[in-house]
Amino acid sequence: MGITDFLKVHIAGSDFNLRCLSLDRKKNIVFEFSQLILYVVAYIIVSKFQYGMLFILNSKISRRVYRLYCKFWYYIPILGVINIGIANSISNFLFHVFPPFLNRISTVLEVLFYYEILQMTFSKEGNIKIYFTNDSEELLIMNSNQLLTTLIISNHRSVVDYILINVLLYRNFNGNWESMSRSDILKRAWNETLNIHPQAKFISWGDIFKLPTLYLLINILTKNENHVIDSGNIIRYLNTWGNQVFVLFPEVNILTTELGIIQRKINQNYYPHVMKYYNVLYPRYKMFVNVINAFAQLCDIKKSLLNRKLIYPRHIISEATVRISNKVDKILKEDDSIPLVFGNYESVGQQNELLINSKDQKIFLNKYLYDLSVVYYKAKVVEKSHDHVKGTLKPQKGVQLEQIVPSLFDIFFANYKRGRDPIIVIVDIRRHRIDQLLPLKNEKLEKWLEILWMKKERLIIENEAKISLK
Repeated sequence: MGITDFLKVHIAGSDFNLRCLSLDRKKNIVFEFSQLILYVVAYIIVSKFQYGMLFILNSKISRRVYRLYCKFWYYIPILGVINIGIANSISNFLFHVFPPFLNRISTVLEVLFYYEILQMTFSKEGNIKIYFTNDSEELLIMNSNQLLTTLIISNHRSVVDYILINVLLYRNFNGNWESMSRSDILKRAWNETLNIHPQAKFISWGDIFKLPTLYLLINILTKNENHVIDSGNIIRYLNTWGNQVFVLFPEVNILTTELGIIQRKINQNYYPHVMKYYNVLYPRYKMFVNVINAFAQLCDIKKSLLNRKLIYPRHIISEATVRISNKVDKILKEDDSIPLVFGNYESVGQQNELLINSKDQKIFLNKYLYDLSVVYYKAKVVEKSHDHVKGTLKPQKGVQLEQIVPSLFDIFFANYKRGRDPIIVIVDIRRHRIDQLLPLKNEKLEKWLEILWMKKERLIIENEAKISLK
């Protein structure tokens, strides 16, 4: 997809039209977007100033000037002691007092930015409704006021996924944010040592970022979609920035009607060895494997000897592949539970409900990996409903939930257009023991993710069948 098509489909959307809005609503939109731009500009200025200041202070020239200054005053009685003391006080302020102050300002700007976005999009009074399936599990990322390094994997349905996942984290960590005023948010962000909004860090297109930026767009245009970050860089990122909530989209690309058709045509040539997906894209394994391997290195977990790669003749491999494919198809059709763990490993680290200790005492790993299944719907009055799986029309009058790919403007302007049909978001959250994945070899991790995505395909179909409109 070219840059023009990307902007039309995923940013503006097909039905974007400002002319249908009243003048007052247009003024509100301009005011709110101006606030967002101010927060972004202020954050960039503070961040760049802090980076430049620390770069200059840590440079060899600055350190040499400081040493020469102290050496000069060292041999001068009385005044020398005073001036050296002043120099030490200034140095202490610049290195140990001023940077935390700038960090706090950055935190406040970040929190206010997210608060405005959430109010504009997923507020409870808005036109976008989030519903969880009955079997969804709670998203737990804290342990005794300590943020845990957590991995969240999800299918990729829209650019809105980046905002949605932050909303889920925000509500999980600070559930009453809708009722809090901007001043309350400001006070809590400034006064509390614990960040009131643990932001998700997305891993995609060879980068780790909070929200999509121009730099990410450049990566999309210049890098291959299979470009990944190695385990060493992930470990260095954690050691530098502390515990994080990582979010990974193994599909990399956003599922659209066109991509789904292309994928099924390609997979048709390899069926039954490759499953034909209708609700997800085929996952890419490398980045997922690298993240798990990084966690394993942090916890000093050795790869299991039971996972050694065995070499078989080619005809045996072909026969085994057919048997495995048939078995997987049978599981998907008949069994509600799909085995997701190869082997039975004991948990590592402390026997805490959520916590696994790493070698670095500053990094605390969540015992659970969280798997999100997200689908966006819009209600539509029809005479013949469409079967999303088989592609057939059924004679049926009434309301049908139609799967959509909401654009960024669809979400931002959903609350401004009167009479607009609500956007319904169905979220299913499942958790898996990550300590059972850490010892696995790369091939086993890839197979685990492949089976998980087969389960996700079936899960979305089943959840859609259970939805009833009243």
